[in-house]
Amino acid sequence: MQGKVIAAVIILLSGTTVLPVGAQPAGTWAVSAGGTYSTPMAGLADWFKPAFGFHFAAGQQQEDNWFFEGCIAYIRFDEDNLAGIAAEKVALELEYIGILFIARYAITELGAFKPYIILGVGPHYYKGTRQRIEPDPDLGIPLIAARTNEEWNWGFKAGAGAEIGLMQNLILDLGINYRFIVGDLWPTLQQYIELEGVSGLQTLNFTGGLRYYFR
Repeated sequence: MQGKVIAAVIILLSGTTVLPVGAQPAGTWAVSAGGTYSTPMAGLADWFKPAFGFHFAAGQQQEDNWFFEGCIAYIRFDEDNLAGIAAEKVALELEYIGILFIARYAITELGAFKPYIILGVGPHYYKGTRQRIEPDPDLGIPLIAARTNEEWNWGFKAGAGAEIGLMQNLILDLGINYRFIVGDLWPTLQQYIELEGVSGLQTLNFTGGLRYYFR
């Protein structure tokens, strides 16, 4: 799946005439929207396969190559990556919405490319659901009620990316970041179903979108 995403980006760039990004005057506002391909990491990778999400943001250019923005991001994992008996018996879902304050620093300008690094922090609402499990007398598994873990907690992300000029005010924005959400997913299952709990929701995220500067 990652190969398909990369190929799509290459095709898009090959058919686009890139333009110099240029320095944005302090005070310039911008809005952006895009998609995210999110790969679970650590314990979360044993629960879910990668999934797609989306994000919206608005911010303002500051002095000294800084850009500050507010961002809303959403993603839903509904394809499990379980093994053994758990793969046959357990149905899982996880979704979250994050409200992030993001600081982005432009490292340099290379013609049509402007590489940057980002740091973000903000509250996240997450909801992890393990569906009801029907009893199986052959395995000695009784009826196991559904369980949901949900709460608001803090999330953090850090990464890097680049702006690529498409038109005078329109920018293609590509990046990669690591996200950590404080939270737990506990299965509370019987001994016959092996599924470890998850402490800390970690993902590696590939992002792509468009940013429009009002200048």
